[in-house]
Amino acid sequence: MKKTITSKGKTWELLNSIWMLWTLTVGFFNYISFFYIAYRVKQKKWTVWGIIYSIPFIVFIISSEALSSDHWLYNFIMIIYFIMWIVSIFHAFKVRAEYLLRLEAYGSVANKDRERLRKEIAKEYANEKNQSEVKIEKQVSSQTVIEPVDINLATEQQLAEIPSLGLILAKKAMAKREEIGSFQSIEHFGDQIGLKPHVLERVKPYLKVSQTVRESSNAESQTGRIVDF
Repeated sequence: MKKTITSKGKTWELLNSIWMLWTLTVGFFNYISFFYIAYRVKQKKWTVWGIIYSIPFIVFIISSEALSSDHWLYNFIMIIYFIMWIVSIFHAFKVRAEYLLRLEAYGSVANKDRERLRKEIAKEYANEKNQSEVKIEKQVSSQTVIEPVDINLATEQQLAEIPSLGLILAKKAMAKREEIGSFQSIEHFGDQIGLKPHVLERVKPYLKVSQTVRESSNAESQTGRIVDF
């Protein structure tokens, strides 16, 4: 059994040698064989041979229209045409081995390129996914409710950072707290610094009142006047 040319096996080599049948068409399509293999493995030298083998065919077609069959020039062209046809058959058998080896190597390179491209694409989409996840995390963190601050213990800076309050109202709150001692409730806080109802509702999630103040407030409300008998 004849040894195979490539590592792909006999069947692969036979299937990729079908192009040689074009050279058996009495010169009509022999040049297509060389154009085909040149395209498959990107070899310009076989493109050049395809052009060379196409010239006798073109000249033959033109001469058959312009010259009679018994003209000496027509007969000369026919001889050249058949010679080039026979040469193209031997040429095809000669380059077959090189073509198969090049095709095998070119296929391996193409597979590596595809694998590299596949990895690059997968990496690209993975990066986009990671960026999307980071973006979502940032959005979630930006939407997270700030830890409520105690209106009776908070610093001016803490109050100023609360949305819809700002530095001016924070300063006013600090001054009122200094004046009255403590705020009894969030509503009391809003009333003392002059917050509008819709603004007060907006800042409520960010505020709280210390338990000690509530207990002292309840104790004061439960202490009544002493009745002398």
